[in-house]
Amino acid sequence: MSREAFCWEGSPTRISYLGQYARALVPLASLGLVAVFRWFAGDFLRDVSGVASFVLREIWPDMPTLDALIYAGGVFLSLLLGLLVWVVALDIWVLVFEVFAYLAVEAVRVNLGIGLGLAGRVLFLALFSFAWMLLVDAQRKTYRYSVSHRGVAMSGGLLRRVERYVSGDAISDVIVVKPLLGRLFGFGHVVVVTPSQLGLGETYSLGGGATSRKGLGAIVGGGRAVREVLAKPWNCIFGVKNPDRVRDYILNGC
Repeated sequence: MSREAFCWEGSPTRISYLGQYARALVPLASLGLVAVFRWFAGDFLRDVSGVASFVLREIWPDMPTLDALIYAGGVFLSLLLGLLVWVVALDIWVLVFEVFAYLAVEAVRVNLGIGLGLAGRVLFLALFSFAWMLLVDAQRKTYRYSVSHRGVAMSGGLLRRVERYVSGDAISDVIVVKPLLGRLFGFGHVVVVTPSQLGLGETYSLGGGATSRKGLGAIVGGGRAVREVLAKPWNCIFGVKNPDRVRDYILNGC
């Protein structure tokens, strides 16, 4: 298709990637939460740090015991959140970034032969988080979407590039998703549904019941797969302004 054939072109807006940017701040936010908890449970943390002082000194010899305990709590909390993001949102990259960031901080300390302390570690984590946000933004800029009288084209990706083209006669449905931020800032996701149902995910709804009579009981259970929208930058027109107009272009033609 030539450029003149396009009736609409766009890319994801920065505000639609706010959640991706925020995930880069998980290590810093986790340390902040543990530091706040320190003010409310200072005596408890001092008791715990006294018990665990030997282990903490072996792992982080360049930090006071209480600072090492705060850092350990931040590491545990952020890795737990990264694991939850992986399980719930099927996004392993948050966990990968966190593991890389923590290992990179210790590699800097060992290779340079210096004591970073808690403040130095926070500084390096902030630098790694900023670098990760730049990488996420670079990925956002690679995604391009276009609509013409012949169909819809989607392409993008940094490490893994995905290109998708849907001809007009293969479109069975068009779904517009407006998250809370989308309703506030005027962006949304336009999911083009085809017979392959790319752009839709499945959840499993469980149900059950029990009955008893004259001392005898029975339990009956079951479930069914439920289709739901799974909007991702690579499988739909993600995070664009005026999604209703884009939907009308797709359904009614240019």
